[in-house]
Parts: sequence; C-alpha cells; structure tokens
Amino acid sequence: MTTPLTLTGQIRAATREIHNVSDNLVNLKLVVALTDKQLYGRALMLFYYIHVQLEASIRKHQDHDAFRGLYEILNEIARADGIAKDLRFYLGEDWSTKYQSTQAVQNYVNHLQELEKKIEVNSSSFAIQNPILVLPYCYHMYMAMLAGGAMIKKLVKRSFAPPEGEGLNSFAFDVKSNKVVRSLDGAGNHVMKFILKWLVIIGLILGTLFGLLPRLIHQN
Repeated sequence: MTTPLTLTGQIRAATREIHNVSDNLVNLKLVVALTDKQLYGRALMLFYYIHVQLEASIRKHQDHDAFRGLYEILNEIARADGIAKDLRFYLGEDWSTKYQSTQAVQNYVNHLQELEKKIEVNSSSFAIQNPILVLPYCYHMYMAMLAGGAMIKKLVKRSFAPPEGEGLNSFAFDVKSNKVVRSLDGAGNHVMKFILKWLVIIGLILGTLFGLLPRLIHQN
C-alpha cells in the first residue's frame, strides 16, 4: 500500500518542473546581481514586498487551524525586517522612497491578496474565506530562504565583504527547515477538512437545486 504524500510532498511533486526552471533563472540572475552592491540590493528588494504580504497573511489568519503552526514560528521565519535592514545597507536609508517595486512583483502581491478573498457560492449565503491557498507560497518562499540561504549568504559575503551585522540579515535564521515542513504538514489535515466542507456545501446546493427542478417542471 502506497503511503499518502504529505502536504509539502504534494506541493513539491506538483511544482517540481516549474521549480527547476525558476531555480535555474534565479541562479543565473544571482551571478549578475552579485557583481554590484546596488544591483544586488534592488534584486533583494523585490522579495521584500512578497515577504511583507506573506507575513501579513499569516498574522491575519493566525486563528485559522491551517495557519496556527506557521504563526507559532513566525518570529523565527519572518524575513521582512531582516531584508529591510539589508536594504538600508545596500541602497541607503531612503531606499523605500528612492526605489519602487516592479509591476511583476505588484501583480504577484495582488495575486496573494486575491487568494484570501471570500468565495461566494451565491449572493445570500455560504461565504467562506479561502486563505489556505496561500500555504504553497509560504512553503516555497521560506524553504527557498532556508535551503539556499546558507549558500547565498556565503556568496554575498565573498562578493561585498559587509561589516559584522550588516548586509546578511536576510539569511540569518534560527530555525531548521524541518520545523517549517512540520508546520505545513500539520496544516494538511485542515486543508482536507476545508475540501470536505466544500463538498458538503456543493452537495447541499445541488441537492436543493435538483430537488426544486421537478416541482418547477410540474408547475409549468
């Protein structure tokens, strides 16, 4: 009997192909970014806005069963403050007013916000929030920083030789990657409950609809 994949296992399996493509692109662009301090800072800035949104989502849904595990370790995995410190080093204290995000990043952030919006089954009832769709994004962004962060930290240190406590805060983690994995795998059970809840709701709607059809046909 095949052991069912965990939530993170399913995420890895479903995104393996596109992950390999994006990983190669990031590595290629990193080589270029590490040739110039300001260029690296501007590249790092793009991830700042994404992490700000992810952390806002986790805080917003901290009472949701699927997010509770991530919220409990948020202080350990949160990257936005660390990235902001590095941006002050690479781009200056006024980086947030001097530089702007790209449209592509804004579209990405908008997409994350859209995932949290309520799903309306109809105009009068059955409105539920769907924040669990943000979980795969949390997994990939945090695991990318955890898994590849040590290597990138060494490359950045070698390229720019920042002073102690500067320029490397983005990759200063006090948490192991398996802690993030356990938090998300624990959310998997709650994802299944969400799916089952939807199936029940859809079943009720269809049952009501098809129950009314014979009456409407008979009346006509």
